[in-house]
Amino acid sequence: AYLRESEMNCDLKVKSLELASECMWLVYFESLVNYPDTIYFIRNADNPPSDSFSDMCARLSGKEFHAVEMEELQNGMVIVIDSQGKLITLTRTIGSPENEFMPYSQAISFVESLTTNIGLLRNAIKSQDLIAESFTFTGGLTKETSLVYHSKMVDTKLLDQVRMCLQNASGKDLQNGQDLIQLLGCSRFHIFPPFFKTEVPAQAISSMMNGIVLLLIEGDPVAYVLPIIFSDFIALEWDKQLPFIYMLTLRCIRLVSL
Repeated sequence: AYLRESEMNCDLKVKSLELASECMWLVYFESLVNYPDTIYFIRNADNPPSDSFSDMCARLSGKEFHAVEMEELQNGMVIVIDSQGKLITLTRTIGSPENEFMPYSQAISFVESLTTNIGLLRNAIKSQDLIAESFTFTGGLTKETSLVYHSKMVDTKLLDQVRMCLQNASGKDLQNGQDLIQLLGCSRFHIFPPFFKTEVPAQAISSMMNGIVLLLIEGDPVAYVLPIIFSDFIALEWDKQLPFIYMLTLRCIRLVSL
């Protein structure tokens, strides 16, 4: 049931694998798991061809799957399903996102890879309520994008409006910020765009937890936060790393400057 609910996640993958004299399937989040390393680990776990599925799972340090453990997918785990529908989870993470060794600090920023950026968000939130929908623009150049939101926090009217704009513009070109402004139904002559860009995952996550949606674009090392509100010009999530008085002073300076 969870997999059916998660079909909108563009980074949730199900792939077949021939092993131990039978066919099985691997279920994992592409943004969190290194698939080639996973296959290498499984094929080099000293599994004789005559091993049963249970024996093979034991050699792979697997355990019986239970529905309450489905959130393990969010932690980079891999679910293995045999031909009879029996499920186990591998109890150690196979592979890791590229940023796993980095502390979650201001030094972490989005990169050009769409999959890696989704992985950054999943690493921080670790919730099955984080949804990443895929959209493709086929104008001058094909551009892959992902609409990311928290299903329990998002403003549903906002989500439907943004989703409709993206679907209706799928045949148009998306190469820069002006293209995105027009795709969202706004005039490029507006003083303020309908979004703001952030390179910091923590800032994007803070906005998302307030009901806002994120748009990630392949090749862009930023998250587009939709829509922009006045407080975005004043208050940044990273201000909270400072003592309260310093944070208040900094925000007052921004307000006066505006």
